[in-house]
Amino acid sequence: MKALIAAVWMLGSAALAGPTLPPDSLYQWEGSMKDQRGNTVSWSVGQGRPVLISMFYSTCPYACPMLISSIKHLEKKLTPQARAQLVVVLVSMDPVRDTPEANRRMAVAHGVDPARWHFLQPESRDVPEIAALLGMTYRQNADGSFGHSMQVTALAPDGTVIAKRGTPNDEPAELLAAVERSAKAGR
Repeated sequence: MKALIAAVWMLGSAALAGPTLPPDSLYQWEGSMKDQRGNTVSWSVGQGRPVLISMFYSTCPYACPMLISSIKHLEKKLTPQARAQLVVVLVSMDPVRDTPEANRRMAVAHGVDPARWHFLQPESRDVPEIAALLGMTYRQNADGSFGHSMQVTALAPDGTVIAKRGTPNDEPAELLAAVERSAKAGR
């Protein structure tokens, strides 16, 4: 009888804890960050929905605005159903300057949907690990600017990588198809 009670308790505890993440889920990393509203949010802010994720810095004069425009262009190519489910996460590689206020100005300047777009300020110590998780490269230059890759990664609702786009000039068909499939599966 004790074994049965223990088994039922364990099943109940597992249900309360939520679904188990696959071992290759990026959501296994449990960091939190500040969003553009100043709220502390989980790294897995998009969990349960398809996500496009990348890194940026708000004082970037060329590449990051182009990256954001590229993601907005990708959004427009999605079906309305997939677009409504999509979450976009942009993690700063310059958290000292990319405060919630600076990130809010970025969101406003680019006219993005604040309910679905998250500009996140991690702790400085977490930036290298986040970049490694996403497979992105970056380096801070002497003038405070950054050299960085412009990769966009698509995540399934469970945080597993389903597609990557190396640059805004890469063909987006695979990335778009992965997001559409993920959105359909999540319904």
